[in-house]
This record gives sequence, structure tokens and C-alpha cells, in this order.
Amino acid sequence: MISHSKEEILKSVEPVERRTLVPMSRAEIQCYNTITSVARMNLLLCEKLEGRTTSKTDSLLNSSQAKFARSIGTNIQLACCGGGEIVPALGNVSFNETLDFVSNGVEYGGVRIGDRRGSDAEVARCRKWLNEVQMGGMRKCQGCYAEFQVLLLTPCVHFFCPDCVASEHKPVSQYTLACSYCREEYDIDSLQALQPGFDTRWKWNVEEELAELKAKKARDDAIAN
Repeated sequence: MISHSKEEILKSVEPVERRTLVPMSRAEIQCYNTITSVARMNLLLCEKLEGRTTSKTDSLLNSSQAKFARSIGTNIQLACCGGGEIVPALGNVSFNETLDFVSNGVEYGGVRIGDRRGSDAEVARCRKWLNEVQMGGMRKCQGCYAEFQVLLLTPCVHFFCPDCVASEHKPVSQYTLACSYCREEYDIDSLQALQPGFDTRWKWNVEEELAELKAKKARDDAIAN
């Protein structure tokens, strides 16, 4: 280590700063788009679209959801660092409930708020999509054709990113929109209640894996001694 006086430091040449922009990999883009689309879906359904039963309690802008909002921000940062993969998960109850809503009409609070009955082909299409999502598959938005892991499911069983629903699904009445793909009208409340509620999880959790490795080492050390 070389010691310098203050005078020498003041006379020294200023450091040269260089910045290099590194393009995101396909995996990073996929993670980033998945996390941000989930956040945009939340804000669209809870803040922008006003249905008869719309509640802003679940909005990311609500103080009660501060923990979830912080986790979204953290996950966006992690997505830009690489080395991770997001795999949406869905419980059996939510899986079957979504198929029931498509088949028999959407229910909210124990009351049917949608009377549309989906065809066998539509139910099968929905089932295929739910399985694809949980396997990490991608599907194109039927508005902009960009690929996403998670999309909004309409009562007419079409799939859109939140931006396309916000910009292309034109209001027919105060509580009704029209699908930009098939032009079928649907109720905003039905759209909100129909969403499966995927839980976005990291496929590899470094902290959990490290804890498991430490626990395994402690067990091995105990056996050795």
C-alpha cells in the first residue's frame, strides 16, 4: 500500500469512467416481462377497470400490499441480474375453479355474476393454457403477439397482455368491454374474478439452496463425529 498526502491526491489525474451496456439475455427478458406483466395486471384490474364489485384492497398501490409491492421491485432487480427463472404455480383448487368458471359462468362471493357457458373446446383451450403456464411455457398475446408466460384470460377464452386489454378492449357500457379478437362483449367483474391468480416463484432459490447445503453439512459433520 502506498501512502499519499492530500496535496498529491489533489494533483492526481481524475479517473476515467466508462459505462458498458450489456444486453439482457432471453432468460432475463422472460423473467422481467413475467414480473412486470403481473404487476401491470394487478394495477389494471384493481385501479383502472371499474366494475360493480371492484375492490382496490388488493392493489399494489394500497398500503396493505406494501410487502408484495416491495417483493415485485426486488424481483425485477433480480431478473436483470440473470441466473434465475420464474415458473408460475397454481393450486388445484384455483385450477379447477378457473375451469368451472369458463364452463359454467364466473362466480364471485358465491354468486354467479357471469352467465356465459364455455364450449368443450374453450374449456380444453383453457386447461391447456393453465398447464402450459405451470410448465414455464410461453404464449403470444392475441393483441400484440408478444410472448408472455402469464396473460389475462377473458371470459371468451382469449389471452391478452394487460396493455392490450387497456388499449384495445373498448368499453361498450360502464361495466362492459368488447374483446378485440372476437368482438364478444364481457363484464369487467367477470374478467377480474376469472383470473387464476398464479403464484410467481423462482425456479432456483439461492438462499434456500444455501440453507439446505449448510443443513446437509451439519448433518454430515454430526455423523462423522
